[in-house]
Amino acid sequence: LVAEYGGEAESAEALLDLGVCGKYKLRQQHRARSQALKQVSAILDRSTKIYKYVVNLVLTLYRESERSYLSREELSLCAFRSQLLMQLHDAQNELRQQDPCHRLAWVLDQALRDGECGDRRVNELVQVMRPYDKQQHQGGRGRKRGRGDHHHHADPHGGGSTSQPDESTALGEMGMVLRDPPIFAFLAGTCYDRLRQVVKLERVPKQDFNLVFLTRLLQLACESRQMLREKRYKFHKAEDGLLRDFYPRLCSSVVDRALVAKGRQVDARQTDPTLVSWLANSGVAQAVYQQFVLDCLSGLEHGQESSIAEQALMTCAVALSQISTKALSEWSPFAHTLCGRVTEMLGAGKLEPASTLWDLAVDRVLVKACGQEVEVHLRVVGLLGLAARAKKLDGPALCSYLERTLESSEKARRRRRKRAAKEGKRGNESDGVYPAYQELRGDLGDLEHHPKLKEYLNDDD
Repeated sequence: LVAEYGGEAESAEALLDLGVCGKYKLRQQHRARSQALKQVSAILDRSTKIYKYVVNLVLTLYRESERSYLSREELSLCAFRSQLLMQLHDAQNELRQQDPCHRLAWVLDQALRDGECGDRRVNELVQVMRPYDKQQHQGGRGRKRGRGDHHHHADPHGGGSTSQPDESTALGEMGMVLRDPPIFAFLAGTCYDRLRQVVKLERVPKQDFNLVFLTRLLQLACESRQMLREKRYKFHKAEDGLLRDFYPRLCSSVVDRALVAKGRQVDARQTDPTLVSWLANSGVAQAVYQQFVLDCLSGLEHGQESSIAEQALMTCAVALSQISTKALSEWSPFAHTLCGRVTEMLGAGKLEPASTLWDLAVDRVLVKACGQEVEVHLRVVGLLGLAARAKKLDGPALCSYLERTLESSEKARRRRRKRAAKEGKRGNESDGVYPAYQELRGDLGDLEHHPKLKEYLNDDD
């Protein structure tokens, strides 16, 4: 049932969609409709023993996964952990009260419902994390909090204490809740919004309490599996490099975007090597920067100049060229969301395949991403089909793109065929994407000069 949850269509969409704002009702409806969650809840009833068994099963699957990086399978475990708990909350099941992650999951769910994580919610999150934060637990800097103080006299940087003397997994499990993809994307988007405020108020990132604290939560999400593996649980301080280097650089890009709107010229092909390094090596930096990229693309739909969006996509493309193929799996949600945005822009007549933006988004990012999740691959093929039907890609160009997507996805398709063979299914038809290619057969023309594509579509095995 845990595995089935990740395979549900609504689960797959939620796991790969970074555009979470305004979609809370869909999230709530999904946990009410999910057959996997319903069946697990029925099994649980009000049994504490069974609930602990299910939680430990999910934790073990997440911790013991053989993958070095998080794929959709690992992310679905985090989503299941979070959504099961909130379903128990919706049903007023008393089991929720025994879960150390309940308050955290509820506050995050409410913030997602509100579409913002402002002072009130951040203060609630500070209180939730206080027992796991040495400096906060000891009273911050020694000042007693008075009425109306909220979190403003607490130290957002914290003390990085161990979670429990008995090495409870609670902090690692909280990291799983935070790594639930919609929650993680929402927190990353909130950090990006805080950075925009920092620029507007002419402040520095390390002085923004909410930004610093939410950065710590993102770090906890990224570190959760390693914590569970090593059995060393710490709520770390915000990484100094993020506050003093990455965030200021991203603020500079935000400023450049505003200046471009006033007529300043920017070389879209010139990237910051340090920013690239952050994207290639930091999950937090990657998540927050992706929100910046998507925001730039949204601006294009309202007539903004494209050079900063192009520069941001170039930065991502260079970062992708520096990471391993296995690490690409963690970029799948971004690729899935990016492809959706590009498809919308193409359909609205705001993007042409001959443009620099198309080259960066499709040729440099999306084609490469086809080697990971099947949903990304299908969405990219759908985009190419849309361009062909709109007469913006001719037959030879479409064939060339499809051969490249086949090449980048060869290992992934082979793995899916092997799994399907165990169920008696044979040939390319079992690789998860063949029907999408077959639908485009009429747009391809002569395949004599595209042997790989011809062989794939005429497979008789």
